[in-house]
Amino acid sequence: MQQKSASGLDDELAYRLIDRLFGLTAALQASIADAVRALELNEAQANLLWQLDPDREPPLMRELAGRLYNDPSTVTTLVDRLERRGLVERRSAEHDRRARVVHLTAEGARVRSRLVEIVTGAPLGPLTTEDRQELLRLLSKAVPQPKGATRRPEPI
Repeated sequence: MQQKSASGLDDELAYRLIDRLFGLTAALQASIADAVRALELNEAQANLLWQLDPDREPPLMRELAGRLYNDPSTVTTLVDRLERRGLVERRSAEHDRRARVVHLTAEGARVRSRLVEIVTGAPLGPLTTEDRQELLRLLSKAVPQPKGATRRPEPI
């Protein structure tokens, strides 16, 4: 029986970890597809709703553009469509009445809650709270947030 060197064991372990991450990515993509289908959204709209965390200050339109890696005009179009569905509304920013922030409506908060439930359910369902905390800790160590980031990484 041939023994593996330390680097060979590390290579095998790295391969297995990446293989599991590919599996997690596939499960996450399937969950996103299920969510957008069930909620009659497209992925860009779902991602925008994901960014509107009801426990945080509503973002400025230009902040949303940065988070979504989109041009501000594209975000305006997404917000227009979500606004027509009654899921979001634009308001003047308190600190600058010329700037616009995007708020979830009550219906938007309900749809966002369902989005989070569907997307996180399948891939993370088997994990306990402790498992999830440990996974978050390890992934945060492997993929740290950029300096100055105050938000979770964008999953959608």
